[in-house]
Amino acid sequence: MDDRLRKLLSNPYRVIIIKSIGVEGSTFSEIKKKTGLSTGTIYHHINVMSDLIYKERRKYYLSKSGKKVYSLLESGEFFLDKYKEPIINLDIVIKVLFLSKLFKLLYESRMLPILSGILGGVLLYSSVRYNVGFILFRPINRPIIPGILLTISSLITILSIYTIHIYFSVGTEFSWIEWLNLWLIAFIPLAVLATIPFLFYMLYINNKYLFSIIQFIAAFYLAIAMSVSSGLKIDRSLAVSGFLLFIGQIIG
Repeated sequence: MDDRLRKLLSNPYRVIIIKSIGVEGSTFSEIKKKTGLSTGTIYHHINVMSDLIYKERRKYYLSKSGKKVYSLLESGEFFLDKYKEPIINLDIVIKVLFLSKLFKLLYESRMLPILSGILGGVLLYSSVRYNVGFILFRPINRPIIPGILLTISSLITILSIYTIHIYFSVGTEFSWIEWLNLWLIAFIPLAVLATIPFLFYMLYINNKYLFSIIQFIAAFYLAIAMSVSSGLKIDRSLAVSGFLLFIGQIIG
């Protein structure tokens, strides 16, 4: 087995997904029941293992290469500890910069609702205190009530568009709790980065170029958070964020 395949299977989640599919194939519900993994995690790893797994109608099957891997796993000829990743490589650097590991940990954490609630309170206080609202990712000066209504409407719009896209692009196997966690994890990069304009207004800084950078960063990390949590392919997630960023510039 080559190093590329060893690296691919160095994640134990991928191994148990392959084993759960087996030679006869499994539906998504069966994979989820056998592995105990979240919907987004399963979709993500299935996408990564596209050379080993394919879908036909409602069931997932192992490809010819996938069946060979399955046979090796079952026979015990392949051991996970035979492959060791380098201490530092490009993939690790990218994961650190993209905060993908952090978003995944938050998504699986029981602290997610609490953290989202705290950030929501900070965002609401800042909106009231400094008369700042948002049109999608774009910060704007508005009186308190219109500013809050625009911010809430923007959050609902962003979450709705992502929800629809995930529903049709990824699948329909998410439980209501998983949907709730997806919405909460999406709120975190938006709320954290939304506080930056408030700091600028406090310091009487009004630079449109800085605000443009903030909007880009918010859109980028929202795409990362949604991709990591839902299993949505990163290019599609970035496309949705880019579309929302573009619409916000037009409306604003």
